[in-house]
Amino acid sequence: MSEFRKQYRNAILNGVAITNYGETVCEETYSGDFVEQRAGAQGDVITVVNHGADKMRHFRHTVHFDSPIFAQLRLWGKNATRLTYQLTDDNTGEKLTSTTAYVGNINSINDDQDREFTVYCEDLV
Repeated sequence: MSEFRKQYRNAILNGVAITNYGETVCEETYSGDFVEQRAGAQGDVITVVNHGADKMRHFRHTVHFDSPIFAQLRLWGKNATRLTYQLTDDNTGEKLTSTTAYVGNINSINDDQDREFTVYCEDLV
């Protein structure tokens, strides 16, 4: 039986480690489906391959309200600063790196709740 431990997953944004994780260390999504199917004019199935779906990825993080990186995130997002991003998962041995990452959004702040933000990456190696 395999065991997943979220403390074995680490993210670094512009050389600064994201610490004081909230509920979600990192949730990865793609910008679209790899293939899409549509009905043609005569009822036939048309499959469209989306070659860009795996190139634009989004990483959602949550941190506690007292995370030291939060103030810096707001500046990076506001100024549309191009960042480096690195995600390491010691559960699987996976390591992803991007040199074109941006803070896409920061959700509203409520008193003592976790802060959520999304990092958009144009390329990952």
